[in-house]
Order: sequence, then structure tokens, then C-alpha cells
Amino acid sequence: MPLGSLHDSGPFPLPFDVNGFGVPGIGSGVATAGGLFVIAGTSDNTIRAFDTSNGELLWSYRMPVDGHSGVSTYEFKGRQYFVTTAGGHEHLGRETGDYILAFTLLQ
Repeated sequence: MPLGSLHDSGPFPLPFDVNGFGVPGIGSGVATAGGLFVIAGTSDNTIRAFDTSNGELLWSYRMPVDGHSGVSTYEFKGRQYFVTTAGGHEHLGRETGDYILAFTLLQ
């Protein structure tokens, strides 16, 4: 299944739909015992959570810059958290930044 889109790439809009092809990834995801797969390693500034049983996209969030990083998960006081970094990628012509983002599951 393709992951990510090219809507943030290039100096001008592409004249055809290329969003079905996905984008190169730099970074890994994490699978949980609860059936989630969370990944932020694409160049379209988006972290995503998928259902591992059917691949359905359950949630996504637009980060300030590209993730190109792995995702960590931990539990604290009974809540599960996901943490990733977003730093962009200067050598791919992308905006850079210095962000640490943390998310939790709703109960």
C-alpha cells in the first residue's frame, strides 16, 4: 500500500494525480499490542495510525515539517503515548525544524 503523498513536493503543482504512488520513507513505525501501526517517516509532514487488522487509516496529524523519523510508544499512568520528532530534510529541499511531538490515545 502506498504511504504518503506528493502534495508538498516540488516548486509547482504537478499536472496529474500522483498521490496514489506514495513517497520515499525515512523512518520506521511502531506496532502495538492493541492493533495499531503508527508511522511518521514520510516527506509529507504527516504522522498516521493504521488498524493492523485491515490497514484502515484511523488517524493522521499534519506536523510542522517532515518526520523522517521513527515513532516510540510508552505507557504512563495507564495511558499510551506516541512520540516522534519532526526535523525536515534540508538535502531533499524540504523545510527544516526542531520539534518533538507527543500524542496520546483517547480513553
